[in-house]
Amino acid sequence: MHAHVSAMRIQRARVTGPDAIAPPGYRQGVREIGIRGDMIRLGQLLKLADLASGGGDVKAILADGVTVNGQPEDRRGRQLHPGDVVGAAGDELRVVAQA
Repeated sequence: MHAHVSAMRIQRARVTGPDAIAPPGYRQGVREIGIRGDMIRLGQLLKLADLASGGGDVKAILADGVTVNGQPEDRRGRQLHPGDVVGAAGDELRVVAQA
């Protein structure tokens, strides 16, 4: 795992307290991930969100359990669109169109 990924996970842990100020991209416990275009695959989203650094990490996260819009999902190629919400590795990610 890259050092910047570990640092980001540590930073996320610091902002979970009740008095913490949320960094950009967080909204009421859901982190928004901006995408170009109208679709991203689930595996790509997990890497973009720094939850996974490669395909092996994606497989491990999927094996631990991922939800898309509240439904269990195990396909890394699942197409996601703006508005979809992914639950993975203790995080919630909302796909948003990047301006």
